[in-house]
Amino acid sequence: MNDRLFKYWTKMKKNKNILIDINSSIKDAIEKLESFQSKVLICVDKKTKLVGTISDGDIRRAFLKGAKIFNKLKKFAQLNPTSISIHSSKRDAYELMSKRVMVLPVIDLSKEVVGYHTKYDSDEIIYNETRDKNVVVIGLGYVGLTLSCILADSGFKVYGYDNNPLVIKGLKKKKSHFYERGIQKYLDEHIGKNINLIDKLDKSYGSTYIVSVGTNLKLNSKIPNLEPLKQATKKVSRVLKNDDLIIYRSTIPVGCSRKILIPKIEKITKLKCGKDFYFSFAPERTAEGVALKELKENPQIIGTLDDISYKKTSNFFNKFTNSTVNVETIEAAEFSKLLDNSFRDHMFAFSNQFIEYAEKININFPKLIDKINHGYKRNNIPKPSPGVGGPCLTKDPFILN
Repeated sequence: MNDRLFKYWTKMKKNKNILIDINSSIKDAIEKLESFQSKVLICVDKKTKLVGTISDGDIRRAFLKGAKIFNKLKKFAQLNPTSISIHSSKRDAYELMSKRVMVLPVIDLSKEVVGYHTKYDSDEIIYNETRDKNVVVIGLGYVGLTLSCILADSGFKVYGYDNNPLVIKGLKKKKSHFYERGIQKYLDEHIGKNINLIDKLDKSYGSTYIVSVGTNLKLNSKIPNLEPLKQATKKVSRVLKNDDLIIYRSTIPVGCSRKILIPKIEKITKLKCGKDFYFSFAPERTAEGVALKELKENPQIIGTLDDISYKKTSNFFNKFTNSTVNVETIEAAEFSKLLDNSFRDHMFAFSNQFIEYAEKININFPKLIDKINHGYKRNNIPKPSPGVGGPCLTKDPFILN
C-alpha cells in the first residue's frame, strides 16, 4: 500500500460514518449526519463504490417537496458527484476543493471510495506541516542570516548555505560578519541546533528554499550583477523536488522572476512552475539595527504566479510574522521593494537639499524638523545626513531603471 493510499485509508477507517448505502432511508442519513457532525455523506453501493452524495440541504429540500422520513435516499441524492482519483496530485485536489465542494471522495480505479477530503482540510492538501518545518536558506548575508535566526527561534530547522567559506567559518564559531542589534543571542542559542551550516545542498534538507543572495551593481556600472543570483538558482534547481516551494528575497529588476529565474528552474528541473513546484517573490523590508524585530512585525509582501504558491508562502511567513500582503503578481512584488527604497532615497535627498537653504537663512534645520514632525502624522521628514548610505539605498534606484 503506497503512502498516499495509506493516508486516505487511515482517514476512512477512522470515519466510516461518512459512508451511507444509497438504498438507506432519509432517517438513516439524518442519524448519520448527526453522529458524524457533518453536513455531507458519501453515498455508496454494497461494494462501497461511489454513487452520489447527500447533504443536510438536500434533505431539507426533499422535505419541502413532500418527502417522508422513510423514503430512500436515491431519489434525492446528488448522483455522479465530483470525485478525485487516488493517483491525482495535490494541486488537482486543491483546485476541486476550491470550487465549493464540501466533501471530495477519493476513489480507486474500480470507483471504490478509499478516502475523502473536506473543505476544512483543503489547506492541509497543499501544506505539509512537518515537512515544511525544514528550511534551506541560500545566502547568509544580512537578509539571509537575520531571517535564519527568526526562523530558528520560531521552531524551524534551518540549513544555511553561503558560498563564502569565511562567512561559514565565522558562523560556526557563532560570530556574525556584520553588526545587528541582538543577533548574538540568536547565534549562541541556535548555531549547531536549529541552524545547521552546510557546504552543499541536498534534496533531504527540506521542501522550502529561500534565496537571499546579494545583487550588487557591476563594477563601474549602474547595471545589477545577476550572476550570483543565477548561480544560486542553478544550485537550488539541482535539488528541487515535486511540491517544493522556492522563495526569492533578493532585490531584482522588475520582470526578472518571470523572464529569467522561473525559465531557468524549469529548464534544469523539467518541472512546471505552479504545477510541479511553487514560486514566490517576497522582498525583505527591514532596516539595519532593527531587522530581528521588524521581521516579526512588518507585513510581508508576496507576489506569485498562482494561488497555491501564495497560500504556501503565506502559511510559511504566518508562522512568525503578523500579516502577509498579496500584491497578486510577481512583478508587483519586485517593484514594491525598488519603490520603497527609491522613495526613501528621495526623502533623504530632499532633506539634504533643504538644509543648504536653511543654513543660508540661519535656521537650525534638525531642530526645526523635530518640531514640525511632532504630533503631525502626515509629516515624517528625515533629518539631514552626510548622504545616502547602506547596501540598499545606494544601488536599488539604479536597479529600478
